[in-house]
Amino acid sequence: GWSLADLTCDVDGTTVDLAGKKVTIPGIGIGQNVTCTFMNEERQVGSLAITKAFADADAQAFGASVNFQGGYTCSLDDETVASGTWVRQGSGAAVLTAAAGSPAPDAIPANASCTVTETTPTGGLPNASWTWATPTVTDPVTITNATTSTVTVTNAVERVYGNFQVTKQLAAGSTADAGLTYSGGWTCTLGTESVNGTWGPIAAGATWASSDAAGVPVGAS
Repeated sequence: GWSLADLTCDVDGTTVDLAGKKVTIPGIGIGQNVTCTFMNEERQVGSLAITKAFADADAQAFGASVNFQGGYTCSLDDETVASGTWVRQGSGAAVLTAAAGSPAPDAIPANASCTVTETTPTGGLPNASWTWATPTVTDPVTITNATTSTVTVTNAVERVYGNFQVTKQLAAGSTADAGLTYSGGWTCTLGTESVNGTWGPIAAGATWASSDAAGVPVGAS
């Protein structure tokens, strides 16, 4: 991960300057010692970029005004060589800020492997029947000299559904036939959205329960 400025080799006291090039040193006999010195000019570095994207139109609409944020960590030879945070409102390129003492996002050592995390988003959703899903992150990426490696964080939204029950009871002293069954209809409303269906048939004293297939959003009345 470093650029080579010079390379010199000492052959039994005779210095051979290779001028940073790979060449053949002739005439090395049996038992002779060769000591070579590599001089590094500067460390090779590349850039890390993070892009926010959305999986569908709902996520795009809900997330347009949400401030998404998270962190990044880059490691090389089991050592953390760069880290920091990122933030982005809506979709597009995020702004990266290096942690104290860490190189800038455009000066990360080459060959480092970078991973990205996202803090669970808040806001943007119309009601409690929606939630932000676990994001898809295209990491890790390897930093390459003089190039930009990009990680995309894609968010989707999921609908949250709930259920309800209907219990049939008869008034005290009812003379209804014990073999009768009962059924009816139901409607659940959340804002301008409504779903409906039927319950039963059930006997007196029994309970009918809806299922997730009914699609009743959390918070509906």
